Amino acid sequence: MKLTKSQLKQIIKEELESALPSDATGDSPAAKQKSDVERIGKKLGKVSGLESLTSMINSRVELEQFLENVLGMISDKLQPADIKMVLAKLYKTQGK
Repeated sequence: MKLTKSQLKQIIKEELESALPSDATGDSPAAKQKSDVERIGKKLGKVSGLESLTSMINSRVELEQFLENVLGMISDKLQPADIKMVLAKLYKTQGK
């Protein structure tokens, strides 16, 4: 049996979809995480005065205290190594 290019692409697509995990909605974990972050971002955007409050953070100590508060809200769901990796990545991008 000879496969056409489109048939081969379809087979590969189906195999990848069946091999990759997905949640009950059919979304991949990465898509679900993105939508979670978008939802949080929208809610943060609606919080009155948040931007003016965060603009008051003007020292390393204040930033550290603020990030401790934020991480305290989510740290039970994250591994310490993941937090460290994200902070290192953000640090690298700030220098650009």
